[in-house]
Amino acid sequence: MNALRCTAKLRRRLGPEELAEPGPGKALLGDWYAHLLTVDRQPLVLAVSERSLLAVVLPARDLRNLARHFLRAVRERLVRIGVEEAAVEKEMACLQPLAFAATRSRSVLGSLNEFVFQLKARAAHPLGRDWTPQSFEDELGEVPCSPLGYDHPVAVARRLLGAEATVLRGPWRASDSDETVH
Repeated sequence: MNALRCTAKLRRRLGPEELAEPGPGKALLGDWYAHLLTVDRQPLVLAVSERSLLAVVLPARDLRNLARHFLRAVRERLVRIGVEEAAVEKEMACLQPLAFAATRSRSVLGSLNEFVFQLKARAAHPLGRDWTPQSFEDELGEVPCSPLGYDHPVAVARRLLGAEATVLRGPWRASDSDETVH
């Protein structure tokens, strides 16, 4: 059973429920780490995959149904980065049922904190006023990450899920002329 490993701040908002440590999961992207943050007075949940640091950003208006909203956001994100439908379905099946658990990896928490800093800085910038959760996800997917050997989260997630990994450059979509990593 895979887990959505919530920071203390998010766990407090979810309620006093005791979180049991789930057994080893089968999802290729591993457990997910989630944090509650506020950007432009809008509450958001930022979640990152343990193995790829792929990020999903979703509104935090309905935390009672966080698992359902999170799973939908992950599905949409995997489709948007070009993962084949069969691989998406297999990963989604491995994520369910989803258990809530406490965080355990300081490395993933460090990356999560860096992403929070980047999101807040981007939203505060005058050119970043038209942000959306999807635009944040896309930007974070292109950030070279030290724990990944300075690879991009999108490229790592695609490789883990059996998709051809394309190096993304800039805010546009990869094209035939972009460099492909095998």
